[in-house]
Amino acid sequence: MSERARPNRRKERRISKSAVVVSAAVFTAVVALAVALFLVIRGPSATSAVSAYLAAMQAGEYDAAYAELSENAKDSIRSPAGLRQTAIGAAFATGVADAYEVGPSRTEAGRTSVEVRLTKGSTETVVRISVVREGGRWRVEL
Repeated sequence: MSERARPNRRKERRISKSAVVVSAAVFTAVVALAVALFLVIRGPSATSAVSAYLAAMQAGEYDAAYAELSENAKDSIRSPAGLRQTAIGAAFATGVADAYEVGPSRTEAGRTSVEVRLTKGSTETVVRISVVREGGRWRVEL
C-alpha cells in the first residue's frame, strides 16, 4: 500500500475591514466603561474630600463643608453652624489662616489622614485631617 500524500489544505478566512473596525470599537467601549465604573465605584480620593471640605470652610459655606463630614463627625457637630467652632473653622473665621495647601494622604495603624498646611503670610501651621471611608466615599472625620 502506498501512502498517499495528503495536500495540506488550509482554509483561509478573510476578515472584512468593517468587522475589524466594529471589533476595535466594541473593545474600546468595553475598556472605557470598565475604567469609568472603576472611577465611579472608587469615588474621589481622600485628598479630594479634604480639598472640598477646606474650600467650603474657607468660603464660609458651612452646609457644603458639613456634607463632606462622616456620620460620626456630623453627630458630634450636630449642624453646619457648629463647624464655626472647629479649629479650622475658627482659623479661617478669625483670619489666623488665609490660605491652605492639601498634601498627601497617609495611612498608619489603620487610620487615614491628609496633611494640610494652613498659612497666613509667612506663618505656616501643618495639621493632619482624619478621613474615613463611608458608602464608598472618603469623608472628613473631626
